[in-house]
Amino acid sequence: MQIEKYNKPAELRLIQACREGDDTIFSMERPEKGSADNTIRAGLIRALLLGTGDCTPPARGLWIEGAWITGKLDLQGEALPVPLVLLNCTLEEDVMLRDCTLPALHLTGTHLPKLDAQRLQCNGPLHLRAGFQATGLVDLTGATIDGQLDCAGGKFLAKGLALNCDTISVGAAVFLRTGFEAQGEVKLVGAKIGGQL
Repeated sequence: MQIEKYNKPAELRLIQACREGDDTIFSMERPEKGSADNTIRAGLIRALLLGTGDCTPPARGLWIEGAWITGKLDLQGEALPVPLVLLNCTLEEDVMLRDCTLPALHLTGTHLPKLDAQRLQCNGPLHLRAGFQATGLVDLTGATIDGQLDCAGGKFLAKGLALNCDTISVGAAVFLRTGFEAQGEVKLVGAKIGGQL
């Protein structure tokens, strides 16, 4: 995977931050539109997570805040060595995490179309909270989450089926409260939850 093609201003800033082991904060607020100063391509996130030469994220994770992300973020079947933290970001296309393994996933305050995380193996917490919003289905069918699944303050806006947690296994608590909103159905058939619901 070559990162040389990722040469937009915001992308260069993200690459430099990874090389220095820093977080990349474009804004503390979620962007309403993309610009040269906040737009990065999903392919760059994939390349950095999977390791590219001297450009690997720190052990605490790839941390991006306030970015406008173009393209489909496709990490299906990948084993990621570090957590993925996308805070207050806007993704134009779907996030594909089917059969993916990672230490933790934080999408607090992030807006996206759909999240396909069937059979995801998350070895820590999964946060879809505090302003998280999906206009399409969030599918966690068969996922294993060793930490908590926190959807407090998240908005799941798909009509029909909004949040599918069938046969999910969660080692800690599941939070569907404090501003949680689902316009469609929430399914937890066969779910195993170690903590409170």
